[in-house]
Amino acid sequence: MLYLNLDGLTGFAEGYYPDRMARCRDLAHGVVGDLTNQIHNEEVGSLSMLAMDGDLGAMVELSDFYLGWVRQFVLLGTGGSSLGPKALARYLGMTGPHASMGDHGIIWYFPDNLDGQDLKTLMGHLDLSTTLFLVVSKSGGTLETAIQAAIAKEMLDAEGMELRRHMLVVTEPKESPLAAFAEANRIHQLPHPENVGGRYAMFTAVGMLPAMLMRVDPRKLRAAGKEILDQFLELGLDHDAVRSAMAMHALQEEGYHAHVMYLYGEKSMTFGDWHRQLWAESVGKQGTGIMSDVLGGPVGQHSQLQLHLDGPSDKIFTLLTMEDASGLMVPADEHLAPALGHAVGLDIDELTTFQAEATGDALRARNAPVRRISMDGQEPEDLARLMVHMMIETIVFARLSAANPFDQPAVEEGKLRLRELLAQRASRSEDLTNQ
Repeated sequence: MLYLNLDGLTGFAEGYYPDRMARCRDLAHGVVGDLTNQIHNEEVGSLSMLAMDGDLGAMVELSDFYLGWVRQFVLLGTGGSSLGPKALARYLGMTGPHASMGDHGIIWYFPDNLDGQDLKTLMGHLDLSTTLFLVVSKSGGTLETAIQAAIAKEMLDAEGMELRRHMLVVTEPKESPLAAFAEANRIHQLPHPENVGGRYAMFTAVGMLPAMLMRVDPRKLRAAGKEILDQFLELGLDHDAVRSAMAMHALQEEGYHAHVMYLYGEKSMTFGDWHRQLWAESVGKQGTGIMSDVLGGPVGQHSQLQLHLDGPSDKIFTLLTMEDASGLMVPADEHLAPALGHAVGLDIDELTTFQAEATGDALRARNAPVRRISMDGQEPEDLARLMVHMMIETIVFARLSAANPFDQPAVEEGKLRLRELLAQRASRSEDLTNQ
């Protein structure tokens, strides 16, 4: 199950800034009303996907085929094309540093950061005969993904393997370099909805096909997410996602500039990365927005808690814990007894939950706004519920700040400059060749 305790966030904002919260609630009436109407009219593509079913048939057929022989799945994509399914795979233990030690029978790889040495090591390690490359790009023109796809094709060609058997493409159903690549090589394509941005795409083919390939029922994931959406439509301003968004907006207006998420549990770490992108690209517009930071729980206490407790009082905190028991208990030891103290006999995961509670108490004692989220750490449906909660929260927060949560105009500036630099380099190389 998914549990939220907002008292340390909403109660903080209402207690210290009641007038600001009252104004924020007045503003939220219009924002929530508009969003509710758009959802009813199916104008928010990312949330409309939660009620869809007809697109899953083709994915079922493909997943049945691939699960018959694939043992290594490599998702070639970056940002929103990768982080959603990567978060699910990490939650299930199918990717990450210890995935090869599990008993799932398959491993997922996500080389989503273009690093030559890392990609070279991965490609050299793969057994290509049992590998599927899932190439995902909404626009079909993402440079990093195009590079990875070209390298994968070169490797498969060198081994004489059939490209259309070992590669699958997800992209918008329109002309693009990736679509042309897929058509020229007779690679099967699944459509990426044009009305859903990459960071909101978890419940499209971007996330649902990988879910099937992880042996997770996508219908259950969508149904779990729709539970949260239906609660929002019923509760409106009183929904937890809206209450959180209002509190954070009010605190932003009062000078709080950062949101720090402590994640207690390795399986939740990539969810933190997914949320950071969702938040940053949605709310950082026209001089507004709160910076998002993500760190592991116990290790973060030993590296950044000093700053968070004794530094500037301009941060909002979220503590996310996994409530599942590992079965690994803290044993007694005569010589280590002074260090172990009363931890002896506790399940390790129970101990980290106590650490999260202690950290939250320390932060609240320094008058910091803190919210607690806990998951039982068992069912992937809880991850779906949390993702939809965060989508709604992000959309509402952005609109309270008069920002469009679905565009990302500033990102194109860096892409344009990169194209200019590459063109300049190519021109210099051509001049040297002609000399």
